[in-house]
Amino acid sequence: MDTLIIGGYTYDVIVSGEVHRFGVGGPPHYAGMAAQRLGDDYAVLSPVGMDFDLSMALGPSITFLDMDSRRRNLRFTNIYGGDMRRQEVDGGGYTLDPVYAKRIASLVSPDFIIVSPVLGEVSPSVPASLSGVFPVVIDLQGFARRVDGGRVVMGGSLEGLRSVRFSVVKASVEDVSSPPWELGIEADVYLYTSGGDGFKVKTGDEVYTVSPYRVDAPDPTGVGDYFLYVFSHYLLKLGHKPVEAAAYAAAYAASFLDPKVDVESAYRSIMGTVSKASG
Repeated sequence: MDTLIIGGYTYDVIVSGEVHRFGVGGPPHYAGMAAQRLGDDYAVLSPVGMDFDLSMALGPSITFLDMDSRRRNLRFTNIYGGDMRRQEVDGGGYTLDPVYAKRIASLVSPDFIIVSPVLGEVSPSVPASLSGVFPVVIDLQGFARRVDGGRVVMGGSLEGLRSVRFSVVKASVEDVSSPPWELGIEADVYLYTSGGDGFKVKTGDEVYTVSPYRVDAPDPTGVGDYFLYVFSHYLLKLGHKPVEAAAYAAAYAASFLDPKVDVESAYRSIMGTVSKASG
């Protein structure tokens, strides 16, 4: 098994101009799309609410669900306007059983694990307990965010992630105001993304700034999850250097948003923008 993806399936409502869309979402869905495209053998472990439509989790992956019989599934409403996104949320309040997570990881025995909650549905104890046993990639989004008045804001807790070392730690400027390497969380490689402004890659003492491959994408929902999966695939499965893996991830992410994008051409263009940064 190549990968185990741990995170919550969500219901996504997308509002962008005249476009209104409803469907399944969350990191297992969007990262799973990347895994399918790359031909990886993967499994999903997701906590869900009592009203989750089980048919939405069916696909080429092996799926394990931890269902809460009392709470409704997380539902995100993403409202886009220009370069801004406002997120509203309801449902949720459930948490993946850490013992169950460890048991499934041992059963599946993946080459690497991606832990990417969206809003507290996976506790820090899950990736902390798996690190050291498997290469673990974490996205800080679901740990670093909280709900305030029905809206998603910064201010979640990262406690519990600072006692172990991870293979990759990714964060976005939407979720944390400082680069992840300044948050006291140890990792071999760090990613800090800022949407249309590109991203930074830190490995060892070196920090690289990379520009994005720009596409017209009124609905970028899920692109961060897609990006992280491709990055992990190229870094941990194929053995590419971190900057190369990140450039491939950005190229695939651009083609996810605009199918007309040629991945190899986009990759070469992105690699041409790489420069060393001060941190």
